[in-house]
Amino acid sequence: MPGRRFVLGALAFVCAAAMPNDGLHLLATHGGFDQAFDRASGIAELSDGHTRSIAAAIALDGAAAMGAARTQQPGVAQWDARGQVRLRQINLPPQGSLLDDAAHPDHDAPQLAVLASGAVVVPYGAANTYGALDPPAAWACGTGTFCEPFKFAAARERGDLPDALARSPEYLLPSTGLSEISAATLGDATILAGQQQVATPRGEAGAQGYVVLHARGDAAWFETADGPREVRSAHARANGMAMVTAMPTDDAYADVAVDGGEGTGDIGVTIGDRACILHGAPGRDAVRALLAYAAAVCTRFTERYALQRVSYDPLLRFEGRAPADALGITAASGDPARLPAVREVRITCTGAIACGSQAGANRAADVRESGLHRHFLWGGLTRAGPFIYDVLDVEQVTGSWDGAGHNALALALACFRTRGERDGAWIWTDCAGHHPFAVKPDSRAPPRLSPRSPYLIGAPLDGYAAGMLPFVFDWRMRAQPPADGARGYPVLSAHALVRERNGDLAIAYGCQDRGGAYAVCMLRYDGRSGRTRDARFAVRPQDGGSLASLALRSDPDGRLHLAILAGMGARWGCARAGPCAMSYAQDANGGWRREKTVQSGGANDAGFPGSVTASGTAFIVLQRVLTSDGIRVVSYDLH
Repeated sequence: MPGRRFVLGALAFVCAAAMPNDGLHLLATHGGFDQAFDRASGIAELSDGHTRSIAAAIALDGAAAMGAARTQQPGVAQWDARGQVRLRQINLPPQGSLLDDAAHPDHDAPQLAVLASGAVVVPYGAANTYGALDPPAAWACGTGTFCEPFKFAAARERGDLPDALARSPEYLLPSTGLSEISAATLGDATILAGQQQVATPRGEAGAQGYVVLHARGDAAWFETADGPREVRSAHARANGMAMVTAMPTDDAYADVAVDGGEGTGDIGVTIGDRACILHGAPGRDAVRALLAYAAAVCTRFTERYALQRVSYDPLLRFEGRAPADALGITAASGDPARLPAVREVRITCTGAIACGSQAGANRAADVRESGLHRHFLWGGLTRAGPFIYDVLDVEQVTGSWDGAGHNALALALACFRTRGERDGAWIWTDCAGHHPFAVKPDSRAPPRLSPRSPYLIGAPLDGYAAGMLPFVFDWRMRAQPPADGARGYPVLSAHALVRERNGDLAIAYGCQDRGGAYAVCMLRYDGRSGRTRDARFAVRPQDGGSLASLALRSDPDGRLHLAILAGMGARWGCARAGPCAMSYAQDANGGWRREKTVQSGGANDAGFPGSVTASGTAFIVLQRVLTSDGIRVVSYDLH
């Protein structure tokens, strides 16, 4: 599945040292490392009341005995109170399996979660569960499926966590691969949620799935369809995967490549007794000419079908190559699943115009089941008050007909919450406690995000602030923002949540303004009615902004604090280029005042440059710094 991690190449050795003068704690490794970041933190504060350390999951470049080139291997780093750091690769044989997927290494990056008992789990290698990538036989967990490995360290082993995880046997999650995992704990139960990487009879690749892990004392067990399964059992035969919703899909029906040369020819589409065929179309502009002709003449055809120019579809091939142009076909209204079988679509192309797809010449390709035409869901769990909240962004379809699909760009936000289990099932609702439904492991979730779904975060009651892009609740292909930037995206895949004293939610999220510049937006969601009170810019940099990771917390007085970690600091009003971490406090009028800025050098980083998480009265930052010698990874507190 496409991911949104921004991955760099192998690196040379970087020397390690503590840097007490500026509070930055440097991580280095004798091999290269390929730290990939997104909004999932993978970082945790560990404290026993006397000592404090910071632990983080780190993606290491494969090299020699560490694994094949262009792969990512799981590592764990731990900083002590003096800033000294220990780093270990945790999957070296014989206590683990090297990962060998060079095709989707971003999804193999490790994530770190702390359980209710204080134990630590680190899952990794989600993409390596693809059957076509020849995963280790020991990972088999069902007919034709493989399960994701993880390492486990008990609470008493956290003093030297990297070594403990390296010594741990390799265990299996009771599910297929979950990438970019986030975690939240309620009582003795921890939910591990991430993007499903492999389709299963009850799951859906690209949707968010989760497993539930209970921990009490030295005991730890998963919920599965066959009942509890001890975490450290040898195999994961019973499925523990659960889902709150399947993905929405666009309305794409079929597409066909079109190549034209000098001269003219005929081009058209016939489906059953409805046809639209243009004679004498210009070969060099056949698709555009057909669309104009259909709008003006083919009224009976366009009552049921719509034609659209396709600017991009990475799977569309004609005679072994990407076409110069393409034509998309969908329903004028209604569900494209109810249209005739695509084999009944007859394509007419003659003269200077040639058409076809992987189905053959003058044949259209059925795209209704293609992963390119699903709106992937990206989630992040947050424990707040008595609830676990799951905020999902509904992404642009990866195979947009209006331009290349871009990860991290989304149309809207959805919000689910749970208070825990009842009668053996987790009860989920919208984020105001309405519209409940029960979820058990190994049960197929229906699509719950129709355009009018109560689980979607709606438009603000008092309208959007000036310059904001409104959420898009139209999943049809024609509603997707085009890749040429003529329309931006209302949501960029980074968000953070705080539950306020009155039960309302404050949600910060990445966004673009109407001019396409990057910013941070903030909305308030009524925790009783489920309506959005207001939405406005929290931070709107004058110099265009860039992708940024976010965290949000409230202080004892109920005042909100926001942290932003951006890779292109000068675009956020920082003193120079390179990564910049900023903290803001909200004033009594709802405005935001910058309180602290930290820049640690290095070059501009166009991706998410690191992770930031709220911890007590501060934020913890883990970031990469691009230098001429390679990459440094630093961790520090941001007050």
